[in-house]
Amino acid sequence: MKAELLILLSMTTATSDLRIFVAEDSDALRTRIVSVIGEIPNVRVGGQAASSHGAIDGILSSHAECALLDFSLEGGTALDVLRKVRPRQPNAMLFVITNYPEPQYRSMCEAAGADGFFDKSIDFDRVTDLLADLAARRVKGDESCPTA
Repeated sequence: MKAELLILLSMTTATSDLRIFVAEDSDALRTRIVSVIGEIPNVRVGGQAASSHGAIDGILSSHAECALLDFSLEGGTALDVLRKVRPRQPNAMLFVITNYPEPQYRSMCEAAGADGFFDKSIDFDRVTDLLADLAARRVKGDESCPTA
């Protein structure tokens, strides 16, 4: 994880929820992701979008601390979102969740500023565990970071 995550965790209050933004072009899958995230203690979904433009605008306007980005979005990709959001919100945790787990996609996303890259078909439990861990550490005031 990046050092910025330590800064983010230390700057937030211990009782506030971790605010997540979900960008997924499939309505059914986005609804499912939001539902699953909604079950994690001390985590709340602060916004959602199906398009890259909606994700960029939503993440920036909501000041989401974390975003889950599908690689393929309406009108663009997670790369578009990463390239626009990362410079303006350097402390945000930006994770790509995708059905395109090939190494070239991972490399491109990491180069564009992704904090983690996950295969939707096999890693979704890792994503929810990571979010739960981030939220729990935040509540406890623990500034150490889990590995993405």
